[in-house]
Amino acid sequence: IFIYLSGSLTYVIEQGRFELKEFDILIVPPHTLHELVIKDKNVLYKRIVLWIYPQYIKQLSSSTTDLYKTIQEFSKNGNYLIRNPEFTFTIKPYLEKIIKLEEEKKYGYDLLIENTFRELFIIINKFLQEHDNQINATGNPIVLKTINYIENNLSSSLSLNEIADYVGLDSFYLSHLFSKEVGSTIHKYVIKKRLSLAKKKLDEGENVKDIIHQIGFHDESHFIQTFKKEYKITPNKYKQLIKKHNV
Repeated sequence: IFIYLSGSLTYVIEQGRFELKEFDILIVPPHTLHELVIKDKNVLYKRIVLWIYPQYIKQLSSSTTDLYKTIQEFSKNGNYLIRNPEFTFTIKPYLEKIIKLEEEKKYGYDLLIENTFRELFIIINKFLQEHDNQINATGNPIVLKTINYIENNLSSSLSLNEIADYVGLDSFYLSHLFSKEVGSTIHKYVIKKRLSLAKKKLDEGENVKDIIHQIGFHDESHFIQTFKKEYKITPNKYKQLIKKHNV
């Protein structure tokens, strides 16, 4: 959950760009590539960000109140943005309270955080159920075509020349266009997309050896090194962590 307070920003999520306005809220689901692009570094940038494991939201739910389903449905079809300043001011104190409790760690802070999270997600779910909030991203058609090709061919080599030939552009020009639009080189985007898919498969219980070729890595050692560099944890330790959370 990302609340934009001030700055000059573009948020790139998967296949599109969101030109943010003050007090916008972004809800970005797991394994969704996102990149924050600062357009003007001279403008003060403020935001509130919370990273929340989906299983935790499910654990806060009850047999009659599913706190994850509506949020999960919201992000389908590229819907990630809530633009409603009044709602932002409603949930902002809850986020600030959670952050303060976590920082101070006073007696009972864990239970207070849990209670605050539960109330926060009830409020978010009710808002999403009661409001039609479809704000679509924008994007260059060539870049969208490039991203779509990458997503559908992650197990292949995905060289720059191969991708440029597919979209019908010079490789140098495509690289420039992609970096300007997405805020990342094509090579870095491909790596991040492969690693994101690897995390998803590890979440689902697949073994490291079984997913390497599926995601375009042909060397286990290289995959492990790349995964650890990106996430500061090895794939096997990540899988153990996920298993622990799911118990």
